Amino acid sequence: MSGGELTVLNADGRDADGMDSNGDITITGGTVRISLPGSGSNNAIDYGSEITLSDTSGNVLLTWEVPYSYTAVTLSCPELTVGNSYVISLGDHEETITIEETSGAYGDALDSMFGGGFGGGKPGGGGNPDGTNPGEGGGPMGDGRGRNFEGDDSERTEPPEGMNFGDGSEPPEPPDGGVTSQQHIRRILTWRMMEKRIDGKLGTAFIIIAGCFWGSMGIFVRTLGTYGFDSIQIVSIRVTLAALIFSVVLFIKDRSGFRISPGDIPLFLGLGLGSILFFTVCYFAAITMMPLSTAAILLYTSPVWIMLMSVLFFGEKLNRKKLVALVLAFAGCVLVSGISGEGVTLTGLAVGLGSGIGYGLYSILGTIALRKYSPYTVTTYTFIFAAAGSWIICRPADMYHKFSGAPDPVFFAFFCCLTALITAVIPFLAYTLGLERVEASKAGIIATIEPVVATVIGILFFSESLTIISGLGILLVLSAVVILNLK
Repeated sequence: MSGGELTVLNADGRDADGMDSNGDITITGGTVRISLPGSGSNNAIDYGSEITLSDTSGNVLLTWEVPYSYTAVTLSCPELTVGNSYVISLGDHEETITIEETSGAYGDALDSMFGGGFGGGKPGGGGNPDGTNPGEGGGPMGDGRGRNFEGDDSERTEPPEGMNFGDGSEPPEPPDGGVTSQQHIRRILTWRMMEKRIDGKLGTAFIIIAGCFWGSMGIFVRTLGTYGFDSIQIVSIRVTLAALIFSVVLFIKDRSGFRISPGDIPLFLGLGLGSILFFTVCYFAAITMMPLSTAAILLYTSPVWIMLMSVLFFGEKLNRKKLVALVLAFAGCVLVSGISGEGVTLTGLAVGLGSGIGYGLYSILGTIALRKYSPYTVTTYTFIFAAAGSWIICRPADMYHKFSGAPDPVFFAFFCCLTALITAVIPFLAYTLGLERVEASKAGIIATIEPVVATVIGILFFSESLTIISGLGILLVLSAVVILNLK
């Protein structure tokens, strides 16, 4: 297909595929729209490809020309050994995997071509080592002939209704006390479902940890202020030392992480300058133009911008739970920060909203960068570019004078490093790790835990009072986090 438009609608989905080819389908232009219900055994696009399993020396263990499409592959043969690596070839694509358990899923068994188990008996569609009798069980989402069941099965622990094996008969009894194909399917689906839930909870935990560390920033900023540094200079100290720490961590963990594509430099410039440095400068400028509480409220419009950008760029869906959590979180931030009756100029409003947009931009650009790079690479280059930009505006000569005049240089250097570690390295790494597991819009709402922590720290360390309004705001923010994590 090289042009034009094709629309295929199949209300039933069980009688035919949307597009069906026994070979390749090549689309170089035009638009294809195919809609099938998720309960059928047919596919939007159905085509076959050759699967080959080889060891790292190139010896072929099994191969099969799959006649139907699939979402996952289950392989089993006696030559597979725990601890060894193997190469799976799907058409022109290859992927090397290392077997870590006798039965396990590799890749995403629900969404990726690469998935499936390696284990006892004859659990699935791999067939025999010599390639004969290929595939009685299909993939983990298969119907016994390699054909996949479309739709979102992330919450399903049973095979789809109507599932059959081969000719429609019941699944065969396993040899030598193994498990049936159907049992193996249940195991894979249950494992994958539990793995996704645990991953989501871990992502939420990472973002809450980030918010807690960010909330402690007031302690360090106020202390550095006693040495005579202004807010921009404090930012420069923070991001520069964070860049050094991130670089050391990346050097120790994975030196190859320093290699980035030249074409991705604008992305990291956007993260470092357009997000980290921009939102910080806007926020500190807003503080000089309006009451601190108003500036904080404008900064915490960031979840709104994140949600809007997520819908625009990532196609995330707005649901009632997200919208309710967003309203609760923003209302909570307003109550915690306090509502000032003083007027705000149009310039001040623009600068304050700029801080919220820049703050939210990290979630969007970070999500894009994480598709290609590890969290350690993303945070390292983000802060390298942010640090480079900060030295243009921080008045380095004045900073040097203040550094040299510190009464206790050793303690001061230690405290600066601690500031970078607590307010930048740990929280930004945690937040970036969270972005790997949580939608950007959800992450932005959960991160509003930061002003709650800042309020608690102000009460504990600076003898600030907790008003009824602030307490209500804290409850609203915590309610938003709970609602987002309800099933």
